[in-house]
Amino acid sequence: MIKSYLEGFENLGAEKLMNSYPRRDSVLSTIPGCIIELKDKGGKVVLYKYYPFDDFENGTGPSRSPGELRFQNRMFVLVDNLDFYIVQNRVFGNIFRSYEDFVKDKTL
Repeated sequence: MIKSYLEGFENLGAEKLMNSYPRRDSVLSTIPGCIIELKDKGGKVVLYKYYPFDDFENGTGPSRSPGELRFQNRMFVLVDNLDFYIVQNRVFGNIFRSYEDFVKDKTL
């Protein structure tokens, strides 16, 4: 299950680079909806911080968990605290899983 989950990261692409977005600092001052740290086969670690676009732009939030991010249309993502992108949920939605999605015993 974990291997299949991690393979889902291999073909993801952003909609647009948003480094010049005028409200970038406002978005980054909020708590990310999800943080994912990945280590590739070569040992390089990349940190992704996902912020709910719909919550921020439309005032519909806040999303409170990675599982709730699946219902967003788009997300902002900050990669390694450098580049700021916008991504579509139809492309990225499957990576947003809660702890319970990985546990067989749902009573934990």
